[in-house]
Amino acid sequence: MCADTVRPAWRRWDTDYPATYRWLVVNQTPAAYPHASLTHEIIGGFYDVYNTLGAGFREAVYERALAIALADRRLRVERQVPVTVRFRGRRAGLFRADLIVEQTVLLELKALPALQPAHVAQVLNALRATGLHLGLLLNFGPEPQVKRLILSR
Repeated sequence: MCADTVRPAWRRWDTDYPATYRWLVVNQTPAAYPHASLTHEIIGGFYDVYNTLGAGFREAVYERALAIALADRRLRVERQVPVTVRFRGRRAGLFRADLIVEQTVLLELKALPALQPAHVAQVLNALRATGLHLGLLLNFGPEPQVKRLILSR
C-alpha cells in the first residue's frame, strides 16, 4: 500500500487531497462493506471536527459539532433518536442513539482515552434495537479512533 493511500488525521479531506484521489476513494472503494461512500463522508466529517476542536470536550459538544459538519455535507442527521428496547415482545426500556445519518448509519460518539470492548457491544446492541445494520463508533479521545461495525443477520 502506498503511503498516500492512508488518510492521516491532520489532513483535510476536501482541500488537502487531490480531486482524483478523492474520486478513487469514494468511487472505487471495495464493495466489501455496505454504504462505503456514505461512511467515508461521515468519517471525513469526524476528522473535520476532531482537527478543529481537538480532544478534551464533552461528548455533547462533539455531537453538536458533528451534526453541523454532516449537515454541511448535505447529509440528513438525526440527534438523540429515542429507540425502544423490546424483550419478549414487550417494552423493556428506552435509549437514545447519539446520531443516525441518512436513516442508515448509527453513530455512537465517545470522548475517552481509549475504546473498550464494552463500547463495541453497546453499538451492536443499539444496531439490534434500531434495526439498522451499520454503525460507526467514533472516539474524540487523545488519539481519534474509528470503528466500523456491521451487524450480520
